[in-house]
Amino acid sequence: MDLIVRNGTIITGDQLFQGDIGVRNGKIVAVGEVSGTAAQEIDAEGMLVFPGLIDPHVHFKLPVRDVFSSDDFMTGSRAALLGGITTYLDFTNQPLGKPLAGSLRERLDEVKENSYSDFGLHALINDWPAGYENEIEHMISSGVTSFKFFMYSRGQGEKCDDGTLYRLLRACGERALVILHAENGSLINHFTEEQVSSGRLDVVGHALARPAMVEEEAVERAVFWAGKSGGMIMILHLSTAGAASIIKKARQRGIKVMAETCPQYLVLDESMYGKENAYLHATCPPVRTASDREGLWDAIAGGD
Repeated sequence: MDLIVRNGTIITGDQLFQGDIGVRNGKIVAVGEVSGTAAQEIDAEGMLVFPGLIDPHVHFKLPVRDVFSSDDFMTGSRAALLGGITTYLDFTNQPLGKPLAGSLRERLDEVKENSYSDFGLHALINDWPAGYENEIEHMISSGVTSFKFFMYSRGQGEKCDDGTLYRLLRACGERALVILHAENGSLINHFTEEQVSSGRLDVVGHALARPAMVEEEAVERAVFWAGKSGGMIMILHLSTAGAASIIKKARQRGIKVMAETCPQYLVLDESMYGKENAYLHATCPPVRTASDREGLWDAIAGGD
């Protein structure tokens, strides 16, 4: 053995137990009670020993108008490794009217020379004119098996209607996952106009413009179309207990749906809007009530 990690609490996909891990030529070759000695040994007593973790939703070098997110692929992947994450999934960025394959090539060129760790890419769909079913086939054959779709327009001319979503679900079927930003754009526009008209332009106005019903309606609709199409969906950054309940019931009916949430929804609630610098927590969807926070923890504990 080149390396033995001894006496740790080993965590696998379905077990937690005390034991050792043996490594040879950079690969784990033994898990349990490892005999003999190694060139390097680490005593992990009292410590948790995880496999390399996967972060399925990051935004490195994300273009936002004329600026980029603060982490690029080099700094972001390095930070990920230091936190035990050995694989991450980022997104392509399809310009309107441009093919998906082109955005995949451009993103791969950005990532492959700058990432310290393994990575994968979701394909972001901003535009899907006639004939894009063939694009989906090409992307799947290229190794992309997840496609992100916004259920509301971000003011860039995207196609985000139910018909387009249904076509995407049908094209992907059970071969690829459709991952969704699930908020109702018409409702957001309506509530935003209300807040602007009343002069409420602060972070509270932002939250009031995206109430829980905006997410819950979109999740309900996404689940409906997944059931009708036979497709598979994942709801991103789930923030409400109501939406978690919709997903739980849909899963019980056999609909292929899962969801993620984010740390802000698990550790914060709307009381933080009264604190200094609350605007720094202006997320989409916004932070919810303490009841929503507890509902999300219950959904995690229940496996939903």
